[in-house]
Amino acid sequence: MFNAVAERLQATVRPVDTVARIGGDEFAIVLYGLDEARTAANILQKLQQILRKPLVVWQHTLNAPCSIGFAVAPDQGMDGEDLLRIADEAMYRVKQTRSRLPKV
Repeated sequence: MFNAVAERLQATVRPVDTVARIGGDEFAIVLYGLDEARTAANILQKLQQILRKPLVVWQHTLNAPCSIGFAVAPDQGMDGEDLLRIADEAMYRVKQTRSRLPKV
């Protein structure tokens, strides 16, 4: 399943960008050389759309919610560890918000 997710992510970002699985069901994406926040927002929307589509794994259709957190350099730091920590904290805030939403 994670290979299918990685392939979707890689197909969504530009060839210059980096997609890495950092553990379990978590991935990190580094978007290089963005000139404005709007570009990052557009890429994030594309990622959310592509991850909403069901995955077919071994003839089973899976729907998995995703939570995306992000950090922007140099505004939020330049060190990779700091940026990853900030993005991780943002992702957990998204997860907490989603868990408080009423179930439909």
